[in-house]
Amino acid sequence: MTSDKAAKSENTNDGGFLDHAFKTGINAAESIHKTAFEIPINLLEGMGAPQDKVDMLRDKSQKMIGELYSTINSIAAQVVAAKPKGPDSDSKDS
Repeated sequence: MTSDKAAKSENTNDGGFLDHAFKTGINAAESIHKTAFEIPINLLEGMGAPQDKVDMLRDKSQKMIGELYSTINSIAAQVVAAKPKGPDSDSKDS
């Protein structure tokens, strides 16, 4: 019985680890992409581009990145949810 409890705990921890790993990696990538998109926008702003155009570009890039990473997070959640829960889970699905 103790080994069954340990196996269940290990599987739960694996799912939590996988979820944490996805979230950490996705958040890091999102931050990098936000920074990368800001560089040319900041350059335009510094060169005297009209502020309304700069603001429009900034808003569009933030919206696009937000939508992209929302989709990526949704897919990651589906992957974590679909992760097999134990060594005999393959035989149950077949």
